[in-house]
Amino acid sequence: MNLKQRMIKTSIEFIRAQRVYLKVTAPNSRASQKELKESSEEYLKAAEAYDAALQELREYLLGAEPSEMISVELDHTERFINALNKEIMVCLKRIARHEE
Repeated sequence: MNLKQRMIKTSIEFIRAQRVYLKVTAPNSRASQKELKESSEEYLKAAEAYDAALQELREYLLGAEPSEMISVELDHTERFINALNKEIMVCLKRIARHEE
């Protein structure tokens, strides 16, 4: 599997885990503490895999011969990394709030 395909695959897995996490943490959810913990762990695990795939793609693009296409792809990848980092920070804050 090439790096772009791996990034796409892990992004889909992340979005699925995120959706489950958001359903479990919704205000009207009657999820147990165990369900909250499991969904947050799966969310963070999927985020780590997605981040690793993005970082690997970024490293490849940095080492590739410069071109307009590489530059655009690198910009997109770095935006995905920044967005993912923000998502993880929000998730960690929500997890801390649920643990209180």
